[in-house]
Amino acid sequence: MLDLGVLPAPKIFHFTEQKMVNTRFYVVLGIMAAWVATSLADEPNIDHRPLSGLLSHEMGSIVHGIAEAETLSGAWIQRTGAWLNYESVMDERLTIRASLGGIFWYSLPEYRTVIDAQTRYFSPNLSTAHGVYKFGDAENSTLELTAGFFPYKYNADVKNLGEYMFRTGAYPGYISTGGLVITKSARANLLGLKLTGKLPASLTHDFIIHSATELPPLYDYSFSYLVGYKSGGVLDLGAGIQFDRYLPVKPSYSSPKAPSNGYFTEGGRTYVGDPSYYANIKDTIARDFVASRITDTLTPPDFSYYSFKAIKLMARVSLDPKPLFSSSALGKEDLRLYFEAAVLGVQDFPVYYDNIANRIPFMVGFNIPTFNLLDVFSVEVQRFTSPFLNSYEIVKTQNFPVPYVGSRSQKDPNSDNIKWTVFAEKRVINGVSIIGQVARDHLRTIQYPGKTDAPEAIREKEHWHWITRLVLNI
Repeated sequence: MLDLGVLPAPKIFHFTEQKMVNTRFYVVLGIMAAWVATSLADEPNIDHRPLSGLLSHEMGSIVHGIAEAETLSGAWIQRTGAWLNYESVMDERLTIRASLGGIFWYSLPEYRTVIDAQTRYFSPNLSTAHGVYKFGDAENSTLELTAGFFPYKYNADVKNLGEYMFRTGAYPGYISTGGLVITKSARANLLGLKLTGKLPASLTHDFIIHSATELPPLYDYSFSYLVGYKSGGVLDLGAGIQFDRYLPVKPSYSSPKAPSNGYFTEGGRTYVGDPSYYANIKDTIARDFVASRITDTLTPPDFSYYSFKAIKLMARVSLDPKPLFSSSALGKEDLRLYFEAAVLGVQDFPVYYDNIANRIPFMVGFNIPTFNLLDVFSVEVQRFTSPFLNSYEIVKTQNFPVPYVGSRSQKDPNSDNIKWTVFAEKRVINGVSIIGQVARDHLRTIQYPGKTDAPEAIREKEHWHWITRLVLNI
């Protein structure tokens, strides 16, 4: 059963400012839906599966952390959720899935003098709403089309870190983990289309078109191709490429023409059009020079502009030596070693994005043997050397593809280079599981509905948190 109570509900499309190319996409989607519908019998055989549910209670503490200027050290986390899952199959070809529920949660930080921070909130959650159509032989189909709002996880081994293709930004570079549910949520929910093919049987191909629903510029379309290869249960390889936001709904939002989103070259040096960047690095000469140039209306600088468009690359590998020898003492997940790396934007841009090495996160994980005492016990470590705060604040507040360089930046830009997670899970009885996680990851706090902090809360070397979760599948 899918654990579906993790990601927020999809946004509703607003067509007022969309280009004709966006309309064409929906026309094509409608034609495809009509074709699938006419391929079914006039009176389809519908198998309504029994309803299922999921209950989840998560609690823990941010031992050390920060939200904006407020310390989170000792802050308590408590979230309770429930979801109802529906599934039906038409003529053994078309499967419809939907999951609706919600989460009760509390504001972080818990401001003692703010009434809204002392309130229990409820967030309704549409975790999935999609259809899957099988082409050819329904029992042995080698081609499937998924359409709608669907969960997607391409790296089955990662528990918290990794899954970089759909949980990251390129310009600016940021990484996300968790959400309204913090543990066992290393995946994404996508709004769009996914075409999955298996040819030959050892290779899996995923072609994905999805719409941006979380961060501006909203609705932009990205195109992804991921391939996976498995051999003998020992080796699992994967790679992918994504043309991130290559079909913008409103192109002027993709690369805004404003000085704060621009750069120019004078006197053999390239400058960004934001004086606060130079103030932050204590280059007062450059700060004053840029401030004077961007206000010069007679001979303005010849600006070029940063863009949200990016090409991402991903590679992963997992090794499981257990099929090479026989041991009944080892659990199913024991001894698995896995790795994932990504390039968050292959193209360099002056000043902010001039070193591709700073846009390459990579992680390694290992499932430590517990000899069936636990279902899984893993340790994951990640390295990401971006010199900027892991934040999408300027993206949300100004719609610019530039990093945050303000007063809340870290004193040491290397303090968040290393992240880690210790994860454990145990099925107590059928349908009941306990999950534990201790991590120094990319947790972001939620202050109130619609106000998730853009910078991560776990950013200094001494920051970490622990979480436990009880899950009941019914």
